[in-house]
Amino acid sequence: MLAYVVIAPIPFVGSALVRSLYPYDTTQPPPPTRYQPPSWVFGFMWTLIYATFGIYMVRAQNEPARAALNALVALNLLANWSWTPLVFAHKRYTAGLVVILALVALLLAKITLTQDSSSRALLVPYIAWLSVASSLSGALLERS
Repeated sequence: MLAYVVIAPIPFVGSALVRSLYPYDTTQPPPPTRYQPPSWVFGFMWTLIYATFGIYMVRAQNEPARAALNALVALNLLANWSWTPLVFAHKRYTAGLVVILALVALLLAKITLTQDSSSRALLVPYIAWLSVASSLSGALLERS
């Protein structure tokens, strides 16, 4: 139970830190794309993703490949948190797309190494959202 209290909040804390350092500029947002869902979907999806990913992080501690999964999780969080400043603060759309593709590769590696099917299922919302994010990043790159 202690693991859920200590480990599961890590994605939320990191995300809050990144958002505080690199707030989304509502006065000059990137131009909308045809792939862009309504703004409320972003908050809903990231809450779902971070909640399920936090639970996955705790459950991964019971996996035989725990050390490799922990390394992949750390890389995943760093890559995920880097996307916001790259795209919104620095307008580096190519780098943003590369980060999205790296996130997909990291998630697929985690799915491959995770033996528990319920734990693998916790990553489905993240993979689904990354398909939307890759479309958005590609559209932003195309427009730049």
